[in-house]
Amino acid sequence: MKILMMTDYFYPHIGGVEKVVLDLCIQLIKHGHEVCVFTLNIPKNKKNEIFNVIRIIRADGYDTTRIIGLQSAISISSWFEAKKIIKDFKPDIIHTHNLFFLTTLIGMLMKKKFHIPTITTLHLGSLDNLSGLKGWLIKKIESKMAQIINKNSDLVISGSEKLMKNGIKIGIDPLKSIIIPNAVELPFFRMEREYSSNPHKIIFIGRLIANKGAQILIESAKKIIKNFPNAKFLFVGDGPMRKKLEAYSKKNHLVGNISFLGTVEDLRPIMKEADVYVRPSLTDGMPYGILEAMATGLPVIATNIAGSPEIIIHGKTGHLIPSNDSGELANAIIHLLSSPTYLVNLAKNGLKLVNSEYDWEKVYPNYENSYRRILEN
Repeated sequence: MKILMMTDYFYPHIGGVEKVVLDLCIQLIKHGHEVCVFTLNIPKNKKNEIFNVIRIIRADGYDTTRIIGLQSAISISSWFEAKKIIKDFKPDIIHTHNLFFLTTLIGMLMKKKFHIPTITTLHLGSLDNLSGLKGWLIKKIESKMAQIINKNSDLVISGSEKLMKNGIKIGIDPLKSIIIPNAVELPFFRMEREYSSNPHKIIFIGRLIANKGAQILIESAKKIIKNFPNAKFLFVGDGPMRKKLEAYSKKNHLVGNISFLGTVEDLRPIMKEADVYVRPSLTDGMPYGILEAMATGLPVIATNIAGSPEIIIHGKTGHLIPSNDSGELANAIIHLLSSPTYLVNLAKNGLKLVNSEYDWEKVYPNYENSYRRILEN
């Protein structure tokens, strides 16, 4: 099969959707399929290249994340570039990613024009935590895009049951909806870990935008440091909130405890030296980062939203907290750092779960079967 992947962001841009798409491309090629990725040139890179046998074509684009508040972009040339790719690559299937991405809209238009079987993956769950004028506008966009996707996609994949239910709630036909969870390349993340040898290091990995919740973690830091003066907070990732977070750190005399590491391509060394992985998101999907953390043997604290509670059984495979509550987050981190046995049990149970349920060897056949299903129909 020839599969055209469409996503606004892709390698070398780092993020959850980017990793899911990259890993899926690698698996497809490994199983004998041909893959082309159409994406936007954010940040600026080669317009055309071959990476790991994946053909990548990039259209000029402009990142609007700072304006919208969710990861998003615009591109004037993407429609014309996409038409060229369709005529040149001649895909059997178009697979678009993320309801809010421009390339998903372009993919729907390509389906309408060229009648190519099309799949869309929803990577984001409920937006109920978003409020105000911006929240209202984002939900309007979500509703309109759901209508367009439902009309043009032959199949809609969600990473978890909650994501699928949210998709149906906003207008996706239940008969088109299936669940395929995210997966990780377990051998890549496997490592030896000595829990007692680590200092008190808390790690956040993600885009520094409001819905990822980095601001909630940094607000919790003062209370944690009162209990653990040597605690270190590692913020891995970049984004429009970085300067604001750095200013907050200075104003509240937290500079000695907080490090902003920017974008890091290989996360394994940093994850190995950490004690706790924190995901304080306000909105989320089926969090790839949680699976990565579990695969390295890190205990996980995450907000009780979207797909997280389908991975985390509270008190067994991780620790769940309410969203947008820095006090509860601080209490959770203090609890784990104060209770080494509890911390280690969460970590070991999480590792056991990801090894049994979220390995690519187990998840990949679901994609293969889905592609063949829509081609046969």
